[in-house]
Formats: sequence, structure tokens, C-alpha cells
Amino acid sequence: MLEFRNKRVLSILTLIFSFTQVTDSTNGTYKTGSCETGLVPYRAISTVDGKEIAYFECGWTLTRSFIRCLLQFLIVITIIILFVLYAKKKRSQFLILLITLLLLGGAGFYSFISDASALKSSYDYCNNDSTFYVVGKELQFGRFYGTLALNVLTTFSVFFISIFAFTKRNKLFDVRDHPQDIHQQFDIGSKQITDPKNPLLIKGNEAYGSI
Repeated sequence: MLEFRNKRVLSILTLIFSFTQVTDSTNGTYKTGSCETGLVPYRAISTVDGKEIAYFECGWTLTRSFIRCLLQFLIVITIIILFVLYAKKKRSQFLILLITLLLLGGAGFYSFISDASALKSSYDYCNNDSTFYVVGKELQFGRFYGTLALNVLTTFSVFFISIFAFTKRNKLFDVRDHPQDIHQQFDIGSKQITDPKNPLLIKGNEAYGSI
């Protein structure tokens, strides 16, 4: 179950990155409201003689952030419940929730593809001076690439660990035949049993009458 714990950490990191990239900010004359007119996310720096004089940062759209955060939050909650069900040996409920986690991993692929498409469009938009011009423009996409990387890493991890756990479900819950129990049943059947009211001696599959 250590693998599930690692996936929970990845989801929490993705949530932290996402929450810090929702709002728009600037310390220059470029108003944050202008983020609504362009393709986001991006962070642009205006430099003069190699010195930064202003920065303009537009975060992810509310829709993109909401979908990503919702999925990661559900993944964290699902993994916590899976730990509880595993500890209580609730096999059926565990497997049902494991399938739910697999579906969340599949939804994560949609979130990743949408984020990657938005980031690609934003990069092309910012690199075009005819649509986005800033004096001494320098673009910084590192933090957004970080969010994208965490998102896809979490998605792949959740997806594949769910499949792995499902295929190893019997081993996880120690479901197997116990030969010793079968031998004990045969030993009990081979013992002699005497009924005091009926002098009939039973031994194995043979019956002996008392004379």
C-alpha cells in the first residue's frame, strides 16, 4: 500500500501548484484584467538593460483549475478511504473503490490533454509580438510546466497502480486455499465416533455392528 501513499503525495503537490496559479498578478502598468483578452496561462517579464522592471502573470482559467483540483481532491479522498477499507479487510468495497480510482485516473488524462493544449496555445500567443507585445519581453513557463508534469505523473501513477492492485487483489487480502484445513477435515472424518444409545461404531466409511 506504499504506492497509494506516494500517489496521495503527488496529488497534494498538484493541488498546491494549482492553487498558487489561479489568480492573476502584476507589478507593472499592464492590468490583470488584460488576462481575459489573451490565451493563458503565462508569465511575462519586461526588462530594460537586462533588469526586470515589471512582470505580468496570468494564471490558468477557472475552468481548467477547477477540473484539475476537483480530480486531485477526489483522488486523495479515494486513496484515504482505500487505506481504511484495506485495514478493515473490506475486500468487496475495496475493489469497487479501486475501480472508481481507475476511472478518476482516466479522467485525469482528459485534464492533462486540456491543460497541455491550453499551455501550447498560450506559448504560441505570447511569442507572437503582433498579439502580445511587452518591452524587453521574457517569457517564463516553468511553473506551469511543473503543474502539467505533476498532473500527468499523478494520472499515470493512479491509472497503472489501480490496475496493478486489481490484478494482485487476492494477494493483498491473502485469499488462497489452505491445504492444512482440508487435511484437518479428513482427520476429523476418520476418527471413531460411538453413539451410546446405538452400539454402532463408525470408522471412516465403514460401519461395524456391536455383537
